[in-house]
Amino acid sequence: MALLWATTPASAEPPSAADDDADTAQALARVQRFSRPLGLYGRVSTALTFGRGLRFNNPYRLRTELGDSAESVSLTASYTDVAVAMVFGEPEGLQHGGVLHLTFALEGVPQQAISASYMLAYRGAEAFSVYGRLGPSLLIAPDSNIGGELAAGGAYMVTGALGITAEIVGNLYYGAGTYSAQYTVVPILSAQAGIIADFEVLP
Repeated sequence: MALLWATTPASAEPPSAADDDADTAQALARVQRFSRPLGLYGRVSTALTFGRGLRFNNPYRLRTELGDSAESVSLTASYTDVAVAMVFGEPEGLQHGGVLHLTFALEGVPQQAISASYMLAYRGAEAFSVYGRLGPSLLIAPDSNIGGELAAGGAYMVTGALGITAEIVGNLYYGAGTYSAQYTVVPILSAQAGIIADFEVLP
């Protein structure tokens, strides 16, 4: 019966304290590299929506009134809206930024408007996101005018980059005077929906 002895080669030496310190320093460096804060995270999105609104003051007796008289609530023209937004913040949390909207009437008198708004958005781990925005709105045609715009909306991403979006928009404009009022105030509440493309800006 043979008995085999495991022996350590004479040339092998136990690791020194200096080797242990070097290994520890390298491990700490790797941990620090992967745990340091990342750069700025953001999202860039563009949306195409279609909508229509309710005009709650009809001082000019427009023909799209919904009630029995010319002073009733009336419908705005159908419109399309193109938006480009950029927000920065936590990948799963609150994000701040700005959004630019261009709106074009699809019927009746040609009319265009532009708005630039501050935007606050929230997106978690799910495919849903919600946002709100506030800013001025400038009517370009047929007559220039400036007002305010407040909106809230959300989006559902069908894929990583494409989804559907919907928004409720409130506008307030001051119009020209009439025989019955020196200044007119025109509140408008609109609803719009369409598609959105969303892209991550990785740190």
